[in-house]
Amino acid sequence: MATSRLGTSEAPHRPFPIGSPSHAAAVLLPWLHQRPSVLTFALLALALAVAGPVLVRTALARRGGRIAFQLLPSRFFSPSVEDVRRFAIGAQARPGTLRRVLGACEPTVVRVRRRAPGDTAYVVEVPGRLGRRVRSACYPGAEVIGTNPDHPLLGDDGHVCTRELVLRHDPIHALRHVPIEHDPKGAMCHVLDELAGGEEAEVAVVLWPAGSAWHRHLEARRCSQRPSDLLSAMWRELKENRPPPRKRRNVPDKAAGVPVFRARLFVRVGAGETGRARALAADLAWGFEILSGENSTRPLGAVRRVLAPGAPLTARALDRRLAGGTLPSRRRQFLSLHEVAGLLHPPASGCRGAHVARAEAAPAPASLPEYRTPGRGAR
Repeated sequence: MATSRLGTSEAPHRPFPIGSPSHAAAVLLPWLHQRPSVLTFALLALALAVAGPVLVRTALARRGGRIAFQLLPSRFFSPSVEDVRRFAIGAQARPGTLRRVLGACEPTVVRVRRRAPGDTAYVVEVPGRLGRRVRSACYPGAEVIGTNPDHPLLGDDGHVCTRELVLRHDPIHALRHVPIEHDPKGAMCHVLDELAGGEEAEVAVVLWPAGSAWHRHLEARRCSQRPSDLLSAMWRELKENRPPPRKRRNVPDKAAGVPVFRARLFVRVGAGETGRARALAADLAWGFEILSGENSTRPLGAVRRVLAPGAPLTARALDRRLAGGTLPSRRRQFLSLHEVAGLLHPPASGCRGAHVARAEAAPAPASLPEYRTPGRGAR
């Protein structure tokens, strides 16, 4: 005999609660099954949303190409801070809105490189549209020569050791400011002089403009609290029965009005034996100890080197991304112009490298007077 549930408090049974994901799927799947065109359009829109940004980033990276310059300093080359600042501003590519949204910013790559028994070359790679700007902003006393930006480190018969250096502490702590007259590349060039025939090594500095990102990071650190401050604030709130006023940390800006860059530092060595390549890479990484101060550099750990976003897994992948300008930047790796100034100019006259490629004669300035034989005057 059937019984009625009228007047009882028991709710009727439903297989899926209304508003749950299972209920939405139970309603939408039959509706989409009856309309295959809508289902096809939805799948195409999903594929476009996933693959579209990747395709656009690839197209932006190939647009315009890359260009490389080798800078040949004279034997009396001695740049000033203003020369370094002018060159750094001229060589950086400021991204547009689309590149900032998609994360397809173009880097500036600076290489100090030697393939024995050749000379140590100082090479700058920039986007193709910045070629005239780099030539006009170049250092006085340095000759600019165009070169090929696509050059792998070694062939298939060598062992390549790659080490990436990152900041040991938060980037609000600055590296040591080395004066311009004391070239920090001297120790690196001295290590490059020790290469045997057929060996090759380089120090690569990859830079992206990071003015707004640095200010956001600095403001976040000023508003953050240390664990001790947080515990004292909780105790004060419990004691006074009201939240304490929010305090800002006194974090000075290490940039102090100069440009700030996102940076990635690489040390790469190609040799006939793995042990030899690792030893030379360790010596080149030691050359950055001259920048150790309130902050310092250290080799990247094995986990982050393999699993971090955009991590280059092989030497070929790193070569391809550096040559194409598709290498992504890392988070919280900010360096000011004062910190990298010693790496942004060719080896100066005081550099200890014995195989540094230099110009035979310094380029003559345009303001030299022109003398003529007596009787014709001079001007």
